[in-house]
Parts: sequence; structure tokens; C-alpha cells
Amino acid sequence: MTEITTKNAWVTATWLEVIQSRFQGLLTAPSAAERYSKPRQLYAWMREDILSARVAAGTRLPSSRQLWQSLPMGRNAVLDALGQLLADDLIESHPRRGLFVKSMPMVAQRSLPETISLPVTQDLWLSQRAQGINQQGAPWGPMRGPFAVGVPDLSRFPLESWHRYLNHYQKNPKLEWQGYVANGGELSLRQAIAEHLLLTRGIHCTPAQVIITANTQQSIKLMAELLADVGDLAIMESPGYGGAYAALSAAGLTVVPCPVDAEGLCVEARATAQWATAALCYITPSHQYPLGSVMSLARRQALLQLASQHDLCILEDDYDGEFRYAGPPLLSLYGLAQKTDSLAKVVYLGTFSKSLFPAVQIAYMVVPTSWVPSVVAWQARQYREPGYAKQAALAAWMHDGHFSRHCQRQKQRYQARSRYISQRWYAAFGDAFPLTGEQAGLHLCAHFPAGIDDVLIAQALMTCGIYARPLSSYSIAPREAHHDTDWNRQLAQRCQRRGLVIGFGDVDDKMLPSMCSLLVKTITQAIANGLP
Repeated sequence: MTEITTKNAWVTATWLEVIQSRFQGLLTAPSAAERYSKPRQLYAWMREDILSARVAAGTRLPSSRQLWQSLPMGRNAVLDALGQLLADDLIESHPRRGLFVKSMPMVAQRSLPETISLPVTQDLWLSQRAQGINQQGAPWGPMRGPFAVGVPDLSRFPLESWHRYLNHYQKNPKLEWQGYVANGGELSLRQAIAEHLLLTRGIHCTPAQVIITANTQQSIKLMAELLADVGDLAIMESPGYGGAYAALSAAGLTVVPCPVDAEGLCVEARATAQWATAALCYITPSHQYPLGSVMSLARRQALLQLASQHDLCILEDDYDGEFRYAGPPLLSLYGLAQKTDSLAKVVYLGTFSKSLFPAVQIAYMVVPTSWVPSVVAWQARQYREPGYAKQAALAAWMHDGHFSRHCQRQKQRYQARSRYISQRWYAAFGDAFPLTGEQAGLHLCAHFPAGIDDVLIAQALMTCGIYARPLSSYSIAPREAHHDTDWNRQLAQRCQRRGLVIGFGDVDDKMLPSMCSLLVKTITQAIANGLP
């Protein structure tokens, strides 16, 4: 049952406004106004409000001066109405404080309960699309806690510095920011992002090509709606990001899983006919989510060639590109397409949810120049941009060097955690359960052999307060009609993995040794006790 608190819902000023509006209604209906004298009408309304508990006991009445100055009646008429309420023992006078609605335990008051119970619908009918999304991408455990996945170190974010910038722009906004703005984002932030991408990801783009959104899922859904029709195919990695699956499915596309190995997306695993008919391909080439592999140059070139050949749009999600621990920053797929003069259509997706914090709700896309008007127009119709004051604050924060300094500090912390967890893991399990993804990001991926049920392992860990996620929960179920072929059975097996995804972004460094010990101990005991 859902409860809504109603006690003290009406205040004195609101009550006065309601009474004023009632009298205004009488002035437009002379026949009703003639029925009662004004003092009697005032008395009848206030009495009904009190008895029906629209006005709670203890509420202060408007003063007689407020009433006669606001209503079409004299002071004596107001005093007559209030006097009648006093005589009925519905209100009481407190010296120097005024008149108040009286508590009436002995009066048969038609009171409302302090809470209104609303029935919760149990038989809500969900569309097949919603059912599929819920089944495929259901959250696993709490979003925060030891080894939870996808959350940065919130305790280390410099909130004081951020709030100074945010407060400044919220207190001094441009007038246009308060209306329906449809520019694709604040120009200063788009400029800052374009400069950042050129320096770190090898992407040459103008600020106009950068479109600001609220989150990556919105970016994916926006592009899917703009570039594909309902029922079109969208190829994505499996295991892969459940949020991408949800966004593509919500846009009405049929998601086709494609397996991943140490070199990234297995381009050759999909039939040529499917590449030829697909509208989109969603991919995380720089740090595959959740396996952590990096797509090889040969695979990147092959994918760009397929996209160019079949007029396929690639959505490149670089969700944690600021945190790479081995070697120089990788050239993005978007940058590679520019460098090789590829005709492939690539949309680069980025977000600040990992580099800052998820609640900031600012992400972005880099789209081809000729697409900008259509993308901005569609965004204005469907979603709108995040608040412009917040965007301007982030632009200034980046311009003054706070963003790069924060990312550098976080990068050092995350790298140290990743190394420590890896050392403890290999000391306990050796090569029996290898790890991947150590070169970047906020998580590691442990791989189990087929005989171990990763869901049961994750459930055992959850009872101990550890929220690593089973790798099998990231697998995308194939939706093809011809499952009975040997080829598709083998493909489905390649898309299914068992293991654990271990997040370390939001882990307390002081607790890390003990949590690692508990992680290892729980897994060891579960396997020793015969847990499948």
C-alpha cells in the first residue's frame, strides 16, 4: 500500500486564498449570493472545512483584519462569523496569538485519516517489450556497497569545489536557460568536451558536433529512434551492457547478440545477411563491458569496413575512457575512422557518470556534422537537454583544470585498487579463475569454468555484504527464430559466460584488505561445500 501524509496540508495563507476564490465564484452567480448573507456564507464554509478535516486541528485562522480586507464584507460581518464558530466550540482564542482550529475529541468530526491508503495495482499489464527488458536487464543487488559494479568513488569527489561553481551559475543564470532551450547543449561545455576529446581520444570535432544528453542510455535510445525503424536489427556484444539492451529494445529494435573474446567483438560471428540488414551496432571497443578486453586494430578495421559496406551506424560507447592504466590513451573507433578516411558512420558516446558521479546526469554524443540539425530537433521533441546552469558550471570547472586533476587523482587510486585485488585474487586462486580488464576502468572480470554456477556464488557473497555481480547476468539472450541449427547453438554458447564482475570504484581503501579476504574465503568455502 502507498501512503500519502495529509496532516497539516493546509496553511493559513492557503485557506484564505480558498475562501477568496469561493467569494469570487459567488459574485459571478447572483442567485447563489442571494441565498445566504455574506457572514453566514463565510461561517458555513469555515465550519464545513473544520468538520470535514480539510483544515487540521491547530491550524491558525486568518485574522479578522486579513479576512475583512480580503473579502467583500465589513469588519463587523467577519466578527459575526468568527463569533458563531467560537460559540459552536469549533475554534479557540489564544491571547496575542489569534484564533486556532480546536481539537474536538467529543465532536463527531468527519475526519480524514492521517494517511490515505492507495491501492497498489497488482495486475498491471506489461507490454512484451517491457517484459523482455525487465527480464534481460534486471538489476543485481544494491547499486552501492563493497565490490558493487559501475559506481565511482563518491567519497573522493571534491564537492566543495563543484558546489562553488554550481551555486554561482544557479544564482546567476542566463534568462534563456530558464525557457525551452533547444541548442543541443551549452556551447561552453560542448567546447570543453571537444578540446578534451582531441587531447585524450584523438577525435577531431567541432563544438557543434557535440550533443549534450542526460545519460548514455538516453543517447543510445535517441540515436536508435532517429536512425532505425521498429523491428530493425541492432547488433551488440554479449555479454554486454544491459542499459544498452534496454534502450535499443525500448526503441523497438530487435537486439542480436554477438560474442566477444580477448580481441573484442567477434565480427565474423554474425552472418553476412545480419550485418547487411542491421541498422545499428552498439560496441564498447576501448574497454569491453563487462569483460574488459580491448578491441584489436584488425577487428576495428573489419568492423569499419562492414559498417561502410552495409551503411550501418556504429554506436561507440567509451564509458570510462579517462581511466586507462597501461600505455597511452587508445585511439577511438571514431578517431580511427577519421584517420583512415573511412566512410563508416560512427557516433561516439561519452558520459561523466564515471569520471564525476552518476547523479550529475550529463553525457554527450559526437555526431557527423550533417546530422546535427536532425539530432538537435529530435532531442528537443523527445527529451530536452540537462539543466544549462549545471552544464555551464561543468564547463567552467573543466576550463579551470579541476576535471583533469580529479581524474588523475582517481586514476591513481583505481589503479592501486585494481592491482591489490588482482594480487590477492591470484594468490588465492592462481590461474584457475583468470581475471580480465586490469588495464582500465572501475571493475575486474573473473572467469569461472562451466561447472561453477556464478549466480549461486554471487548470492553467497551477497549474504556476506559483498555485491559482485554474476557474469552470466550480462549475457544477451538470442531472439533468432532458428535456434535449432548447430551454428546458432554454438553461437549462443559463445555468448554465455560464467564468472564474477568485481567493482572497486566505490570501495573504502581501509576496508579493502578485509573485504578481499571475505571475498576469497566465501568463494573458496562455497566451492568446497559443493556449490555448483
